[in-house]
Amino acid sequence: MKSHNHLLLVTALLASACQPDLSEVETASSPDLPSPMVNPSGRGLDGEVLIRRWNDVIKENGERRRVVYEVGYDYEKTLPFRRMFSADGQMELEEYSWGVDIGSTAEETEKAFELVKADPRLADIMANHSVIMHGGFTYFDPGDPKCGLGSRCLHVFATDNADNNLILQSIVNLVANEVAHPYYDPTRNAENRKIEDS
Repeated sequence: MKSHNHLLLVTALLASACQPDLSEVETASSPDLPSPMVNPSGRGLDGEVLIRRWNDVIKENGERRRVVYEVGYDYEKTLPFRRMFSADGQMELEEYSWGVDIGSTAEETEKAFELVKADPRLADIMANHSVIMHGGFTYFDPGDPKCGLGSRCLHVFATDNADNNLILQSIVNLVANEVAHPYYDPTRNAENRKIEDS
């Protein structure tokens, strides 16, 4: 397990080292970014979700030039992506990789909240508490069959409005359109979570 965690840490560090210099970033306003579509087949979110787009300046052959980066998630390929464009809009780089750190959109987070609220395994908690939903940050574990390769998993937390205490932590897989781990416990490994999720 230690070597697995070490590999994940090294992967994350390498991915962050490859990130562009954001010292001169101009962030696009979120209303300019496309929203995910809801698939009428009931599978959940579909198509491409653009999470962030920003301008940057890179140094190439001793010259500085402006480029545009964008990152997002492709629900068809079930992979995060990163693209780089020249100032005149020509795509120069396109990478689909689990090493791309992308976050999530408000629409994806709302969808995750809806799935948790509608899950029959959690009906008692929803009925007996004044629930406030939080979360939306991504979860990925290659050893987890529900949240490994080909997944799009988000954390969802529920607190009680009366005392603000945490009453539930769940993991939602938006690709599968399901609550993957209704009673997620980060201290337990994926094998032990199979028993709790049934």
